[in-house]
Amino acid sequence: MSELNFTSLRCLRQQDVSGVDEPRLVVDGRTVWNGAIDRGRSHEWRPPLSVTFDGSVVVQVDEMNGDNPKRIGEPVTITAKSSSPAVFKTSGAHYELHYRQAS
Repeated sequence: MSELNFTSLRCLRQQDVSGVDEPRLVVDGRTVWNGAIDRGRSHEWRPPLSVTFDGSVVVQVDEMNGDNPKRIGEPVTITAKSSSPAVFKTSGAHYELHYRQAS
């Protein structure tokens, strides 16, 4: 088993035209974090948000509109050889997920 430590989620371009985005971080189909971020801002996890995985893990970022999620870009598969950040991007939004791996 390996450990993945998410350190920050940065919003470079937000999905919502007004107000803040309400991103959701999903790991292997399981929601591990919900929050709110404005354009140009980051959410930092202190201590890091940790998940364990065996071989690889699939991560996605959704923008929540009430109970309706809208995926930001394509899901990213992280393995032991992956490097930070994971990028989630559409024509309407751009996020970077920073992480580090622990053995």
